[in-house]
Order: sequence, then structure tokens, then C-alpha cells
Amino acid sequence: MADKKKSRDIKIVKPCVDEPDRFIAESRLKSSVVMEKLCAVLEKKTKEGTISNLKCSIKLGVAKFEFGGKTVFIYKNGKIDIRRIIDLSDATSIISFLEEMIKTAFIDTSFC
Repeated sequence: MADKKKSRDIKIVKPCVDEPDRFIAESRLKSSVVMEKLCAVLEKKTKEGTISNLKCSIKLGVAKFEFGGKTVFIYKNGKIDIRRIIDLSDATSIISFLEEMIKTAFIDTSFC
């Protein structure tokens, strides 16, 4: 796999240190998020068993959790990092799923 590939503005970067056949994906969600809403959504998903090991800091503007064997970081500004992805297709499908899962936490920009 090349060092950097693009699709949907996803960058595949250096392999994971502990799993060299897995990679880190960096991208942006379709919008920034309201951290209070994001943390509430993710807490609900933790109770449902969709995600695990949630750490969500409104003050720091970051959420970290486990999803489908991956470690996911979502930042207030919309940046997303996913560790232990297999390939670009894996990253794309995870980001699409997560965007749908947290859609109520996105900042509404329709009035701009």
C-alpha cells in the first residue's frame, strides 16, 4: 500500500507500530461537531454495545473509542483518525457509518 492514498479526502498514513499490516486513516467528517451532543450520542452507543472504551472530553474537544476492532478519534473541528484500518475501502465504510451514527452532533450549517 502506498504511503498516502486519497479518496473522499482520506489519507492513509504510516502503519500501526504494533500491527504493521494495519494503517492509520486521517480524514474530515462532513462538518464540525457539538461536543456535548457527540459525547451524549457516543455514551448511548456505548450502552447499546455499538462502541466501547469511550473517553470523551468536552473541554479538550476530542472523543476516543473502540469500534469494530478499530480505535477512533473524533475531534470537535471534524477531524477523524482511525487506527488499525486494513485499507482505503475499510476507512471509507467506517467513516460513512460513523457519520450516520453521529449525525445529530453535527453543527448545522444549512443557514449559512
